[in-house]
Amino acid sequence: MNQKTALVTGANSGVGLETVKQLSQLGYTKIILVCRTIEKGEVTIKKLLDEGFNNVYSVLAANLADKKSSHNALKELIDKNYRINLLILNACIVPKTLERNDDGMELSFASALLGHHILTVGLLDADLLTTDARIVTAGSEAARGDMPMMGLPNIDKIINEEFNGDSEDTLRSFMFPSSNKKYHPMKNYSLTKLYVSLWTRSLARKLPNHIIANSISPGATPNTNFARHQSWVMQKIMLPIMKTFGPMMGMSGTLKDAAKRYLKILDFDETTNGKFWVSKKGKMIGPLVIFSSPYLENVNFQNAVWNVIENTSSNKA
Repeated sequence: MNQKTALVTGANSGVGLETVKQLSQLGYTKIILVCRTIEKGEVTIKKLLDEGFNNVYSVLAANLADKKSSHNALKELIDKNYRINLLILNACIVPKTLERNDDGMELSFASALLGHHILTVGLLDADLLTTDARIVTAGSEAARGDMPMMGLPNIDKIINEEFNGDSEDTLRSFMFPSSNKKYHPMKNYSLTKLYVSLWTRSLARKLPNHIIANSISPGATPNTNFARHQSWVMQKIMLPIMKTFGPMMGMSGTLKDAAKRYLKILDFDETTNGKFWVSKKGKMIGPLVIFSSPYLENVNFQNAVWNVIENTSSNKA
């Protein structure tokens, strides 16, 4: 490959780190590791070098749930004038109790959308994405709404009964929940990942010709830090069960499989722009297929998610 540059968020562990390794093997000449701290990034680079990978890495420190930190990271990218061919927007935090960032946005939504929006839109505005750039957002099987304990709310009903038909106010209310609203980490995660795919649909419509964005589920992958903020039951019972029996039942895969799914975008063309890729119905790993639903196809929902994130991400005083 000739001077190919990739940026990977959440690059110091799990699927993000495995994606970095596979990009190294594909011959990318620069890979930007977006980590919460410089120290985490430097430790990751040392591990990669110790494993025999070529030193093509640089670290970009960013707390992607924080607006100021994300804008600072964007400024650093612009100042260094990186031209980026591939964005892998992988980072996401799932707290076990309701947590908010400084803007009042729930942390799952903030970590999965706020900083990613700031970086992506900022790079586009600065003309720092190549003319054939590819953008991957981390989807999830949970966004289908058919996984046990991870269902989606009846958004249409809530719009009509609680928000007088206003889609944007409704979708904003999930991102900025009131304290008296019961918090379900896994259901909130499902909704976050639905929003990621809705945001990706909006982004796809705004991209220049030949740049494409796809939301791609890495599949169920227990060997990540996904459950580090979750309950004792999730960490000590559910996750070990998935690690042990999931592969036997075809319900969980490896980090290598997950990263390969992200990198399928390198084979996609403009006909896939904005699509959401998941496993086949009833599965959580395996071949990728395009998934659609009334929620995903709702342009009002797509615009609502984009507008809320855009307004929240503004760097204006």
